[in-house]
Amino acid sequence: MLRLLIPLLIAGLTFSACNRKTSPASAEEKKERAPLPPGVLEGWISIGANARTFTPCGSNRPVWLDANRELEEQYQSEKETYDYAPVYVLVEGNMHASRAYPYGQALTVTTILQSTAKAPDHCPPSAPAIVKGFGNEPPWSLEINRNKKTILLKTGYEQEEIPFPYSHPQQWGDEWTWYCLNKTGKSMTVKLKEKECADSMSGQKYAAQISVQFGEKLFTGCAGDKIEE
Repeated sequence: MLRLLIPLLIAGLTFSACNRKTSPASAEEKKERAPLPPGVLEGWISIGANARTFTPCGSNRPVWLDANRELEEQYQSEKETYDYAPVYVLVEGNMHASRAYPYGQALTVTTILQSTAKAPDHCPPSAPAIVKGFGNEPPWSLEINRNKKTILLKTGYEQEEIPFPYSHPQQWGDEWTWYCLNKTGKSMTVKLKEKECADSMSGQKYAAQISVQFGEKLFTGCAGDKIEE
């Protein structure tokens, strides 16, 4: 889990995630969980136009998902209405090498044992609750709100507002990617990485870098907590 996901409150910039509390009962249940049989895997699948992934419980490194028709139909029937919404699955399948970048591995599912959009206590999905980023020349800002299911990009000195429906991010280690498409057909890709960033005007350092590819325009800037020196 990224250290950035601890709730932050700073001037004009917030990056936070839900901090799930585990009850003694659920902690004991997790401790006593029997290992899965050979060939059975559990985790979260996410399927969309740009990515099809399976993320094992407790991992931040997904693998590519070789989704068949049955699995895709099951996913669509279980998922929430927003793009790339995660669905928990218990499946039989096998891992194998894949050329899909950056995954290196892929999962082929042979049998679906269980699927649900509801997170089991021992395997919560991971996604930032709120992301706020900004950049300069020209000025722009971005806010992603998982709870409100909204994404809002503001660009230019007039701060033109360009809304997008919420999209669940794809995680790869300390990097998150949101693939977004709004009702007018405009697309946007947001990348957030836990790597030090300096404000191009003030020099103030922040804990994360953020980039927004909006059509042919690329905006780059900072997100996360301030780094005090």
